[in-house]
Amino acid sequence: MGLRWLALLVTFIVFCIALAPLSLVAGPLLERAPGLSVVRASGTIWSGTLTTVSLGGIALGDMKLSLDPLSLLQGTVRMNVSASGPVRSFRVGVDGQGALVENVTVATDLSGLLANVPQGLILRVNGGAGRFTSTGCLEASGEFRLEDDGSRLPGAVRGPIACLNGVIVADAGLEGSQARAQLSFRMGPGGEPSISAETDDPTLKALFSSLVP
Repeated sequence: MGLRWLALLVTFIVFCIALAPLSLVAGPLLERAPGLSVVRASGTIWSGTLTTVSLGGIALGDMKLSLDPLSLLQGTVRMNVSASGPVRSFRVGVDGQGALVENVTVATDLSGLLANVPQGLILRVNGGAGRFTSTGCLEASGEFRLEDDGSRLPGAVRGPIACLNGVIVADAGLEGSQARAQLSFRMGPGGEPSISAETDDPTLKALFSSLVP
């Protein structure tokens, strides 16, 4: 009898969490993500919508969120997110160490994220993940790829994503070449993104200086 009542109690608690307002999750997430803003959080943790999401002035559109039930069994809350903006899908949660983002998929023109970057540079991220606090990233992983639909790049630039001293970095290589560069992706105090490149290769140095201010 005792186990039966315990199972009913756990089920009741799970349903209470699932039906709680989405704003209960959105509030802590906004506190841990500088520059992130949401006009409205509607629905429940089980299924809800963040309306007019932006990060550092970049419009990310509306995002649909749904609860990952398995995360409750682990004592955490994780949300699966899908959107029509530059960040297509990801999984997000909040724990004692900050905001955790997993399974990130990005496909967008880089000019929509960074000012003064010419159109036609397509940024793709697959399997992206990271843990973030107000001071920067604690860890990051995944693969990025930068493609050019014009003729400015002789090949795609790609490489693994990592976290170094609170900054997201990528060990980038030019396809068909031995040239390497370290790209750094930073978020300003207001959440505005920026990218910089360090390389000894003259070809990559010329490319990045002309493509990324």
